Amino acid sequence: MRVPEPEQAPLPWHRRLSARLSASVLAVLAGALAVAGAWIGAQEHRRFEEQHREHAAQVSRMVARALSERMLAGGGAAVWRDVAQVSRELQAAVGARRILVLARDGRVKATTDASLEGHRFSRETDPECAACHGAGMRPFPSVVVREGDAGAVLRVVGAIEKLPGCEACHREPEVFRGMIAIDFALEGERAAARERNRLLVATGASAAAAMAAVLFLLLHVLVHEPVGTLVRSARALGGGDLGARSPVRRDDELGRLGGEFNRMASRIEDQVRRIESGRREMELIYSLVVEVSRNLEVSQVRAAVLKVLGERLPFRQLLFCVAESGGRGWSTQVRDVAGRDDTFSGAGDLEEVACGPDGPREAALPGIPGDLVLRACRERAPVHAVHAGSDHLVLPLEHRGRLAGIFVASHASPVPAPDEATLRNLAVHIGLALDNALNFTQSITDGLTGLANKRHGAVRLEEALHASRRHGVPVSLMMIDIDHFKRVNDGHGHLAGDAVLKVVAARIRAACRAGDTLARYGGEEFMAVLPYAAADAARHLGERFRRAVGGTPVALPGGGGELAVTVSIGVVQFDAAADDAATLLARADAALYRAKREGRDRVVVAA
Repeated sequence: MRVPEPEQAPLPWHRRLSARLSASVLAVLAGALAVAGAWIGAQEHRRFEEQHREHAAQVSRMVARALSERMLAGGGAAVWRDVAQVSRELQAAVGARRILVLARDGRVKATTDASLEGHRFSRETDPECAACHGAGMRPFPSVVVREGDAGAVLRVVGAIEKLPGCEACHREPEVFRGMIAIDFALEGERAAARERNRLLVATGASAAAAMAAVLFLLLHVLVHEPVGTLVRSARALGGGDLGARSPVRRDDELGRLGGEFNRMASRIEDQVRRIESGRREMELIYSLVVEVSRNLEVSQVRAAVLKVLGERLPFRQLLFCVAESGGRGWSTQVRDVAGRDDTFSGAGDLEEVACGPDGPREAALPGIPGDLVLRACRERAPVHAVHAGSDHLVLPLEHRGRLAGIFVASHASPVPAPDEATLRNLAVHIGLALDNALNFTQSITDGLTGLANKRHGAVRLEEALHASRRHGVPVSLMMIDIDHFKRVNDGHGHLAGDAVLKVVAARIRAACRAGDTLARYGGEEFMAVLPYAAADAARHLGERFRRAVGGTPVALPGGGGELAVTVSIGVVQFDAAADDAATLLARADAALYRAKREGRDRVVVAA
C-alpha cells in the first residue's frame, strides 16, 4: 500500500550539503590566506630589517673611518663638523631619518639633528634610552623598533671601534670608543605592507569568490543533484513506491551508493512481494477452509470451492469434477463469470476417464486440453499452461491414493497464476476438504446403491420434521418396496438382485426433486423424505417414481435377459400435532403394506 509522503519544506540554502562544504572550503582558504599574509609580512619585515642593518653597518664603518681620518689629520672641533657633514650625506644615501654619533658616556658628538648637538643621553632619565634599553642589553649591532611621536622608527645601534691608527692618542685598552645610532622610518615599510595586504586580500577575495562559484557548481552537479535524487528515491520507496530507483550515471562513491540503494530497494520489493503473496495465499486458504468447513457433503464442498476460488483467482471459468463414492461415476460442476452454473455427471472411474480415451474425458472435462489433464493426473502436480491462446490451471486431487477430483481454472488469455508453492498448498487444502467430504459421504452412503444409508436417512428425516414444526411447512415421507424381490434373488441369483437394486435406486434418484433425500432403508426397501410436499404432491411424485421404475425392464448381468420390475409405495404427510419420526415411519409402513395387499405396483396415501 502506498503511504502518502509527508510534506517537507525545502532545505534552507545554508543547510544544504553543497553550501556547507563550500563554506568549509572557504573558511580553510581564508585561514590559509591569513597565514600566508602573516608569513609574507614577517618575511618582508625581516628583509627590511636586514637591509637597514646592513646599511647601518656600512654607515658605521664609513663614519668611523671618516672620524679616524679627521682625528689623525689634526683633530679639533672641525673634526666633528666634518663627521656631521659625512653623516648628513650618508643619511641621504641610505634613506635614514636621523644619524647620531655618541661618545661612550652618551654625549652627542655629531648628528644630523641640530637640536641634539651637545645633548647627553642617559639610560635612567632619557625616554629614548629607556625605549631602547627596556628590552635588555643587546650585542652590537642592536636593532630596536621604537614608537615615537613622529611614528614608528627602526633604530640600529652600532659600535665605533678603535682602529690601529687611533692607538697613538687613545691608549685605553677598551676597543669600544663610541656608538652610532641610525633611525629609519617604518611608515613607508608599513604603508607598503598595508598596500600589499590590501592587494593580497583583494586577490584572495576574488580568487575565493571564483573558487566558491566553481566549487558550488561542482558540488551541485557532483554531490547535491545525486544526493537529492537519492533522497527523492528513498522518500518514494518509504512512501510505498516499491519500484522507485535512483539513476546511476557515474562510477564514484555516490554512484556506488545509488547502486547499493537500488539493490536494497530490489530486495525490499522482492520481500514485500513475497509477504504480499504469502498474505494473499493465507487469505485464500483461510477463506477456503472457513467456507468448506461449513459443508460436509461432496456437492456442497465443490460449490464452496468454486465460490471461493472464483472470487480470488483471475480466471473467467472454473470447473470441478469429483469422483462419486465407490467409483460408481463422476460429477462435474462448471461456473463462469457470465453466470453459467451447470452440473452434469457420468459413469466410470474418474481416473480411468481422465487418463483414458478422449471421448469420456471430454464429456467429464469439456473444453479442457487433454494433454494438460493427462500431465496433471500422471504427475499428480498442478499444471499451469497456455494452450491455443487460452490459459488453463489444472489441479489434480487425491483420496487414498486414487484420483478423487480435478479442479480446472480457465481464461481466454494468459493471466498471472499463483506461484508453485501456493498452487501446491491450494491443492493440498482442496484435497483435504474433498477427502473429508468423501469420507463423510462414504459414512452416510449405502455402498451398493450410492443412496444415503438408513442412519443418514433418519437424520435427514429429523431435520425435515424440525423445519416443519418451526416454520409450519409441509413434509411427507415415502416408503418404497420392490415387488417380489425375493423371486429375483431366488430365480436369478444375488448378482441379479444387486443389479436390480442399483437400477431401481438410480431411476428413483433421477426422478427426485432437488432437496429430497432418498435412502436405502433395508434390503429392497427405500425411504424418501420430501420437504415442502403435502400428501397430494407426494402422491404425484410417488406416481412418477413408480413409472420411472416400471417403465423399462431391467437388463440382468451376464446376458441373463431382461426383467420387469415394479414398486409399491406408501405415502404419509407429517402431522406436527400427532406425529414424531417413529409414528410417521409406522404410518408410512402401514400405507406401504396396504399397497402390497391391494395388488402392488401402486401408490397409497395414508389417511
